[in-house]
Amino acid sequence: MSYYIKQTDEKIFEMGQKILKQRTVKLVLSMKNFFELDEQSYIGVLLRREDMANFIGVVTESFILKLGQFQKRGWIKIKGKKLKFFIWSHFCEYLQPSVN
Repeated sequence: MSYYIKQTDEKIFEMGQKILKQRTVKLVLSMKNFFELDEQSYIGVLLRREDMANFIGVVTESFILKLGQFQKRGWIKIKGKKLKFFIWSHFCEYLQPSVN
């Protein structure tokens, strides 16, 4: 019984994380398409992380952690309020529907 509960808990957590990843990726790609890049290839608008998280309906702390994960992977660079994106193909992979 405890094994089943643990598996269910992990599955619910995973589902929540996928939703967060997908929402974050959609926002990132929308920003890329909507805003111009500056001379250093940063997105040409300064938004607070809290505002971005509110825009996609997620908790600010979770959004910041997700951006941090993307930065650790080398997909983005965060400099204050500026965001620079390196590997767009990785973001597009998250938009593909998962088959489970």
